Amino acid sequence: MSAAPVQPPLNPPGQAPPVDSGSARLEDLQSSQDRFEHYWTGRYSWWRAEHAAGRRRAHYIKLQAPKPRPPGPRPQVQPDAPRLDVDGNRVAYQPLGQNNSRITLLRYMVDILNGSYQIMNYMRPTGFRLVKILGKGGFGIACLFEMRDTNGKTHKFVVKAGTGRDLQTERANLRLMAGARHIVQQKRLQAMPEPESIERAPSRAGNLYAGNDPAFVARLFDANLTMLGMEFMKNGDVHNLLRKAAAQQKSWKSRELWLIFHCLFRGCVALAYPDTWTGGRDPECEDIILQEEAVPLVNGKPTDQSGALVHFDLDPQNGEYLVEHGLDRHLRNLQ
Repeated sequence: MSAAPVQPPLNPPGQAPPVDSGSARLEDLQSSQDRFEHYWTGRYSWWRAEHAAGRRRAHYIKLQAPKPRPPGPRPQVQPDAPRLDVDGNRVAYQPLGQNNSRITLLRYMVDILNGSYQIMNYMRPTGFRLVKILGKGGFGIACLFEMRDTNGKTHKFVVKAGTGRDLQTERANLRLMAGARHIVQQKRLQAMPEPESIERAPSRAGNLYAGNDPAFVARLFDANLTMLGMEFMKNGDVHNLLRKAAAQQKSWKSRELWLIFHCLFRGCVALAYPDTWTGGRDPECEDIILQEEAVPLVNGKPTDQSGALVHFDLDPQNGEYLVEHGLDRHLRNLQ
């Protein structure tokens, strides 16, 4: 016969502070900290009963809770930083510094044009010109290219290049997300139209495939595991959106904020059901029509999601599609 589980000793009920004492906000934080400590250990039901009986306060008022604004200067916050209004509530948004300064990115651009990462070997013979460097990190480098087709239409194309496993893992994950509207999509260079003209390669670098048929070079690019083509998000990421809104003193409506969360939820549905959105097509050799993500049902019940993907790096700088979809009207007011 197993023994009954040992419950922690009950705390005697404490006396609540006066409403106007100024400590109500601090006590809310302490109570939340106590609640989540028990929630994550599977003892929320016990905590809720104890809290309702008034037996938790004597415990949680001893917890150290961070103050809303510590004394002294606040690091990385400019005193004259613009403020952002969210339905009348003023919220300061202070973007963190970037590792890639403008001058550094320009140097990377020169390196790419001179042959680094071998990117120009593929992009120049297919009619693309380098526009700018989007960023560089441990995975490699991300570049924006542009091409004008025979009808005069401009096409943008993002290239990530690197030699590590991270890029290959991203390539495999994007294949599983092919067709999901709220996940950035991989693009095939073979799917691009015929270019209006092809820039002549300088003799010093970037001319390995010069003079070859653009279709042949595009096939080589798509098969190269150290290269990854992606669609370009013209509005940037959520980080950039918040920065612009703060700088221009723009306010946000609740409906617009809910649109962001709606897009995030759709993206999470895509992650929960990978390899579901292609419509039976092969993303390696066929164009995929984007689908609005919805939980797939079998006999009225959600299908198994044991193969779900987990995103461990969600932050405003990884939210490009949240900006692209659903917020166009608000974005037109941001310059």
